[in-house]
Amino acid sequence: MCQNPNPSSSPTPNSNPNANPSPNPNPNPSERGEPKKPAEVHDVARRLSAGDAAARVEAAREVRRLARASSRARSAFAVAAVVEPLVAMLPSPDPAAREAALLALLNLAVRNQR
Repeated sequence: MCQNPNPSSSPTPNSNPNANPSPNPNPNPSERGEPKKPAEVHDVARRLSAGDAAARVEAAREVRRLARASSRARSAFAVAAVVEPLVAMLPSPDPAAREAALLALLNLAVRNQR
């Protein structure tokens, strides 16, 4: 029987450097797409209401991204009253604003069947 003259160089079954790490079973809120804290939700709501056109579009996109991933985020945005400013963006002459608002509203409505 032949033995490996350099046992430290032999790979162990779990030492594949190209293996993907196992996913975190308890990701932090930002990894789940949830707002990090209530202040983040209120900041997005403020930008939707008081920002310039570009800031409102970016805020609507952020609502969409966060609402898509988390029912907790959808609830937080409903409490923060983001629906009204998003609806107000729908008749905008800017197609990007209309699209961002519509997609954010659709993601807020998902799984909120009442």
